[in-house]
Amino acid sequence: MQPVFKQILIGMLIVLTYSQSLRLLGQTQIAFQGFEGAANDNWSFIPVFQNPASPQVLVGQGNYGPGYAASGVSSLRIGGGSQTCGVGSANCINGAPSGGSCTNNQNGAEVEFSLVDVSCYQNIVLSISYRTHVLCTSPTFQGQGLDSGDRLFFDIRQNGGPYVTSATVNGFNNCTWNYFNPAACSGPPVANPFVFSFPPGTNQVAFRIRLQINRSDEVLYIDNVSLSGDLKSSDFEYPAVVCSQDGFVSPLLASDFDFDGSFTSTAGLVFDPDSGVIDAGNSIPGTYQVDYSFGGTICSSYILDILSTPTTTPIYHE
Repeated sequence: MQPVFKQILIGMLIVLTYSQSLRLLGQTQIAFQGFEGAANDNWSFIPVFQNPASPQVLVGQGNYGPGYAASGVSSLRIGGGSQTCGVGSANCINGAPSGGSCTNNQNGAEVEFSLVDVSCYQNIVLSISYRTHVLCTSPTFQGQGLDSGDRLFFDIRQNGGPYVTSATVNGFNNCTWNYFNPAACSGPPVANPFVFSFPPGTNQVAFRIRLQINRSDEVLYIDNVSLSGDLKSSDFEYPAVVCSQDGFVSPLLASDFDFDGSFTSTAGLVFDPDSGVIDAGNSIPGTYQVDYSFGGTICSSYILDILSTPTTTPIYHE
C-alpha cells in the first residue's frame, strides 16, 4: 500500500532534530566476556585474592595450550596451574608445593564479575561455560580433576545484596568434564553451560565463581560469560512535525511499550511523566531530550526542538 500524505499549515512547530530515537541499551546481550580481547568483551572481572608474585587467574592460550576455550582461542584459567601433577611448582597457589599443602588457599581461586545495571531489561539470564583440565599425565599422580573436598561454587548477587550460592559442584575421584558436558562428580549434576534465570524485579546483577582446591594441579577454565535479557519496552518517538494549534503531542509507542517506567526531561518542557504527552503551547522553545527510565536508569531517549517561528512550508508526513 502506498503511504497517504497530508499537508498541514503550521504556526509554531515542534521539529525533530534527529529522525530516529537514541536507544542507549538496545541489545539483547547486556554484558559479555569471552576473554578474546574483542570489542564485546565488556563485562569486567577481578581476581579477588590474586598474589602478583604467583598469579593464578590467567587469560590466553599461551598459559595452557590449545583446546581450553569454548570458542575462539582464549579462556580464563582459575586455580593452581601445575602441569607436572603432584610435583612442587612455581605455579602452585602462592608458590607452595603441591600434593595437598595448598589446601583452601584462595589466591587465584575466586573471580568476581562487576555489578551490572539491568533496570531496562526483563527475563535476564546468566550463562557460563566451564571445564577442568587434562594436563596431568603422570602415572603416579592423577590429579587432573576435582577430588573429594574440592568444590566449585557459582555465586549470584542481586540488587546490591549479598552473594548467594546458586550451584555447587562437589569433586570426587579426579572428576573431570569438558565444555558443554554437565559437571557430575558427586551430588546432583550441574548443567554446562551453567544457566541462572533472575526473578522479576532484578535491577542489578553481579556474579562470582569460587574454586576450593587442595592441589596445584587442579585447574578450572571458564569461557563465554554472558548476561542477556529482553528490553522491558520498545523505543518511543514523536511525529516528525506537530502544529502548536494541536495543543498536545502524544508519543508514538510500540505495541509492547511498558508503562511501568516514566518520562523525564529538563525544565521548560511541559509534559506528562506517565504518558509522555507534551503540552507544546505551554513549553518554552528550545532543544530537549526526553528520556524514558526504569528505576532512574535511562533506557531510551528522543531529542526534539520546539520552535516558535511560524512557517508556511508545507509539511508532509505519513
